Amino acid sequence: MDSGSAAAWAGSITGVAALTLSVVTFFTSRRDAGKSAAAADRSARAAEDATTVAREQLALVKAEAERYVPPWRLTWSHKSVYALVNDGGATEYGVMVQANDAVGRVDAPDPTDVHPGSHVQFMAATAWQSKPETITVRWWRAPSHDGEPLEWTCPLPPKGA
Repeated sequence: MDSGSAAAWAGSITGVAALTLSVVTFFTSRRDAGKSAAAADRSARAAEDATTVAREQLALVKAEAERYVPPWRLTWSHKSVYALVNDGGATEYGVMVQANDAVGRVDAPDPTDVHPGSHVQFMAATAWQSKPETITVRWWRAPSHDGEPLEWTCPLPPKGA
């Protein structure tokens, strides 16, 4: 074999090797692109699932807020003194006690925070009217007093009860 044909053979072998390597690289990149697309699809599905879970949790929080039950219990203490007890699990803020017209006078403390299990006492002198003697409690659930206060109205319990 002369040097020209050896060079031609070497060039042909190099060309075939380069072509083979190009074909292998092409199919490998297509396979890897398919894997990347599948991984991206799995990530997108996981993100959708996380969004669904977050929406469900938000709906539960909203439902809980709608089911909120005021934490108060009103008891007679002694004479004309009553206790407003926080039976809830959280501190209630800016608590104010006011009475309706059937209560002749109410001496309640300035707005105060009432911790769970604690109480605030106030005096209510009844006017012996035929209307029910009630108090209204106003408070906030957050220390910032954002928004409108919550409100709970309750009749005064009988003395001695």
